[in-house]
Amino acid sequence: MEKPIPYPQVADKVHNYDERFIQRYQQILDAVTGSVLEERLTSAWLVDNDVIEVFKSLNATMKTLSSGIYYESLPETPVRLSLFRRLKSVLDEFMKPDPGAARNALKVTEAIEVLDFLALVAQANSSVRPKSRRYLDWLADRFGVLPPAVQSSGIILP
Repeated sequence: MEKPIPYPQVADKVHNYDERFIQRYQQILDAVTGSVLEERLTSAWLVDNDVIEVFKSLNATMKTLSSGIYYESLPETPVRLSLFRRLKSVLDEFMKPDPGAARNALKVTEAIEVLDFLALVAQANSSVRPKSRRYLDWLADRFGVLPPAVQSSGIILP
């Protein structure tokens, strides 16, 4: 079974994601992926597909915002909604103009590019299995975060 591509139009832009892109958006990339890892620690049910779908929902929200309309494309499940809210607040913080900041405010079009990139990375590092956490494990490994411990059932076998 082949991995589906998150968005066909994103696959066409893969050549735009070079070292300069990573350097330019390093701060927001680190903040978003760090927030994904924080959510993983608080939500035992979070899986790769949840993260990919949240990236898609945020992307749709940003595209609507770029047209001048504020409408959030909210995910349906509580796990996804929690991650959506966490990541949306990170993006909002980066998009807020701050005259004293060393960085410029993130533009909506730049947020869309970052979300496209993150969705592509998540898709490339996940498994086709619906409950896979391969991408989340990969992120945890890259950032040196230990994955949450799996709780045993508590059943004592003789």
